[in-house]
Amino acid sequence: ACAAFSVDYNKGPALLFVSMQTIFENMGSLGNLIGFMFYFLVFIASVTSSISLLELCTTFQIDLGISKGKNPNRKKISCIYAALALMIGLPAALDALGGGNAAVPAPFELLGYEMGGAGYAMWNDCWYDFYDLIAEGIVMPLGALTLSILIGWVWKTELVKNECEASGHKFIGYKYYNFCFKFVVPVILSFIFYAQLLDFFG
Repeated sequence: ACAAFSVDYNKGPALLFVSMQTIFENMGSLGNLIGFMFYFLVFIASVTSSISLLELCTTFQIDLGISKGKNPNRKKISCIYAALALMIGLPAALDALGGGNAAVPAPFELLGYEMGGAGYAMWNDCWYDFYDLIAEGIVMPLGALTLSILIGWVWKTELVKNECEASGHKFIGYKYYNFCFKFVVPVILSFIFYAQLLDFFG
């Protein structure tokens, strides 16, 4: 779609609202209906994803309260986390995806950085890309690296082996699994983390 309508490939999340919108506009009167259906389904997908993410936080807080002998209020906890999600997500909703005429300043303006340029991924041109840097660029690879080290060296892979063999079946690939989690996975994830940082910061 980008090639057909000469749309910039490097627009990141804005492509959903730029390239797709261009396609629907070029479909004639049928494009309005298909565009409405498409964006309605995107809305449904985002709402259902948000519910599952909110449930994760709510359940964690409830389980924490129960473990301390309390009787947590699910509705109150859900409202608190929903309000936090709204506050954190509001800048991404108000900055027009870095397209100008934004209700809030972009991260590069607030943080005093120069806006990211050619040769590496944009990370500070809009709040969505800034959150993407934190989640996909730093937290996910670093979290996976930390978890692989914990499983391989701290908690030991015997925990996984015992869980797999609890039903009476032998964990045939245990030696391979143990080797991978101790030596292969941490090295690969370290390279991925380094590559992510290079991709975002050049």
